[in-house]
Amino acid sequence: MQTALDSLEDHYKVPFLLVFLEGMTCQQAAEFLDVPLGTVLSRIYRARRLLRQHLQGQSSGRAHLRLHKEEPDQEEPPMGMGGVS
Repeated sequence: MQTALDSLEDHYKVPFLLVFLEGMTCQQAAEFLDVPLGTVLSRIYRARRLLRQHLQGQSSGRAHLRLHKEEPDQEEPPMGMGGVS
């Protein structure tokens, strides 16, 4: 994992670590880095994609590391679109 993180450019790695290691929200990371929220979101998306590609390229039979939350066991009922249901 460390090798995969080291392979990331800093502008992808820093937002990823702030959110997933330091526990900041994406909004807090955006404010800390003084960039728009959308920039943080896209950089985290790209970091996850690059990490996944790097780890899959090195997996050769090893267990995969999941970088996302598990889906809930029960599906929640759909929410209405801004109105009272």
